[in-house]
Amino acid sequence: MRVVFSNHYNARYLSGCYGTIGLRHTSNLPSNPGPVRETKGRWVGLWRPLPLGVGLGLLAVLQWRHIRHRSEAGTWNKGVPAKDWQVACYRAVPLRTVSEAGTWNKGVPAKDWQVACYRAVPLRTVSRIWGWITNKEVPTSLRPFFFSSYATLFGCDLQEAVSEDLKSYKSLSEFFCRPLKEGARPIDQTDCVVSPADGRVLNFGQLRTCQVEQVKGVTYSLREFLGNPIWSNKCRQKQVPVPTNRARQVQEGLQGQDCHTLDEYCRNICEKEDTTLYQCVIYLAPGDYHRFHSPTEWTVDFRRHFRGELLSVNPKICRLVPNLFSLNERVVYTGRWKHGFFSMTAVGATNVGSIRVYFDPSLVTNRRKWSDCEKNHEDLFLKDVNNNKIKMKKGEPFGEFRLGSTVVMIFEAPKDFKFKVESGQRTYVGRALSISS
Repeated sequence: MRVVFSNHYNARYLSGCYGTIGLRHTSNLPSNPGPVRETKGRWVGLWRPLPLGVGLGLLAVLQWRHIRHRSEAGTWNKGVPAKDWQVACYRAVPLRTVSEAGTWNKGVPAKDWQVACYRAVPLRTVSRIWGWITNKEVPTSLRPFFFSSYATLFGCDLQEAVSEDLKSYKSLSEFFCRPLKEGARPIDQTDCVVSPADGRVLNFGQLRTCQVEQVKGVTYSLREFLGNPIWSNKCRQKQVPVPTNRARQVQEGLQGQDCHTLDEYCRNICEKEDTTLYQCVIYLAPGDYHRFHSPTEWTVDFRRHFRGELLSVNPKICRLVPNLFSLNERVVYTGRWKHGFFSMTAVGATNVGSIRVYFDPSLVTNRRKWSDCEKNHEDLFLKDVNNNKIKMKKGEPFGEFRLGSTVVMIFEAPKDFKFKVESGQRTYVGRALSISS
């Protein structure tokens, strides 16, 4: 049998099917059967089929090999010990990486490399862009639709606002920080500590170690969060060392390493002998009232502004990222109340364009550059216009967030001090947090 090929590809294909007897490059087809001759133009080959028995034998061998491999692969389902090549393939699967990556969905604290990848995202730049967008003036005709859609999406109660006319808010930032009507947040006068903000209580209680719970099971370092207590009279003459960023990275995850230093650190913060430290953490969601108020009557005399990340402080992220509050940018205000030391810290977060404190106009958060690149914080002793310490009344407006964030209170109180809230409980400005007077 003679077959004519129009191109080399077809010649190769059919040669695998029938077996080649001869192949030449010719230009014209021969007029009668005979040996192949070489001319110019096309590929011409002369072929003959293989014997039927040889073909059937080849198919039988291929099918037998296929059944054998399928049987060996199926030993994983039949409990038969696997072959060496099967074990090698199984070990090549990156199960450790897949398992660790899955911890973000299971609430297990993230590994160091996961936190490093999260911190590598340019969230500070994103937050500055968001701050610029929220400060842009919205066209008057679009304001009712735009702001009412936001209020519906996040559950904002517009009836509490001083101005219910949505056209009166020029930008999204003004809408975020809208003041409330007088009496919308009554201040409890019977308790010594009230809620400084609308939000959800993430954690509270007495501090027993230097590793403080930000949420249940996940901690942050008290020493790194507050820093060196130079505001304390006990620390004016001696400096208490605080781990640097590099030291913190080395110690990260060793939660019990500095527990024995709590007594020394507390002695430099607490002003009385029969007291101890407590904390309360309140998370503000995007739909909450964005201003925060003074939680008690106290004097504010010191501000420390930490530069840092702007990671999300959503409760789900707090369960995954250890030391989150110490990583983020934050502004710590310290002073004194009737039981001794008192502090309130505004923690920055993703898309928080800025943090504003009414009596501290020099505060600028989420800035591009710092004047001193070596320091990770700025300290300032505060005075009012008469060169006196700043006195705050319970419930008095303190500052505002340009989107939701977190307020952390750490304060000194008697050892019988009791809270009357629960973790996850919803709270509002002026609501009582303690049962002690």
